[in-house]
Amino acid sequence: MMRQASLITISFVSIVTCLIGQARKDDGKSENPPRIIGTWELVSTEEQLTDGSKRPYLDVGPRGQGYLMYTADGHMCAAGMNPDRPRWKDVNTPTETEKLRAIDGFFGYCGRYEIDTSNHAIYHYPEVAVDPNAVGTKQIRPYSFDSGILTFSDKDTTPGVESYAIRWKKMPSTDPAASPQDDPVAWITEYEHNAAAADLAGDVSFYRKNLADDWSDGMSNGQFQTKQELISDLTDKEHNITFRETLSDIKVRVYGDTAVATYKEMYDALVGGKRVAKTIVTTDTFTKIGEQWKLIAAHSSAVARP
Repeated sequence: MMRQASLITISFVSIVTCLIGQARKDDGKSENPPRIIGTWELVSTEEQLTDGSKRPYLDVGPRGQGYLMYTADGHMCAAGMNPDRPRWKDVNTPTETEKLRAIDGFFGYCGRYEIDTSNHAIYHYPEVAVDPNAVGTKQIRPYSFDSGILTFSDKDTTPGVESYAIRWKKMPSTDPAASPQDDPVAWITEYEHNAAAADLAGDVSFYRKNLADDWSDGMSNGQFQTKQELISDLTDKEHNITFRETLSDIKVRVYGDTAVATYKEMYDALVGGKRVAKTIVTTDTFTKIGEQWKLIAAHSSAVARP
């Protein structure tokens, strides 16, 4: 894995502006599918050590921050830092020690990329990098997707390190022209979290916008609920209030214009005037109507208490 190597004072902005050229294809073997294109935010880093213990990357630390960007024309940039790096006392004349500590808590490189879908690997070709030895190399990143999270993981040749895993989550587009169809997995994953937030806030407008008019929910109490019944319940804040709701194990599968999301939910709420706290597993079915994804059906089952 690439980390830091020596003092380079070039800024990340300068790195980005150095990128020029066109994407290189590998005899049709590689492709740039829309799912990867965009900006990803660092979630976590982990090294599995040969003694069985784990640790975050030493350069970024346990609270590492960073971004990974892929463009449609075949270029990428990655940068990360330790947010706990000490600030320079004099920004105009930092000491040599301050410079070294700053670069020790930072990694960054940019260049071309290719995707080998048959081998589930992304190839990075650094053209500019903090580590001068990385320039001109081929960096292999075995990848996987799970519930909107992009994970790179592989064996590691660093002494004392057996393997690594670095996880990224897709950032929402700031382009007003961007469409959910560009990345339905990310959009639906975000939808599920937003729905939980809408429950907590009693936000009726969220469901008016995102549910199909004939939506129905097979609830864990054995009853069916319509869109109008749900909206009616949300507006009755005297008898229906969500106190706590958390989601986990979200998985999204897309089949053309249809998608299925499954997840586990723990909630504590006032339902029809009665306090209810339980864990359920839910399946949501979406379809694309025009250019917008809509939730058309849901089904939940209660998880038996141990």
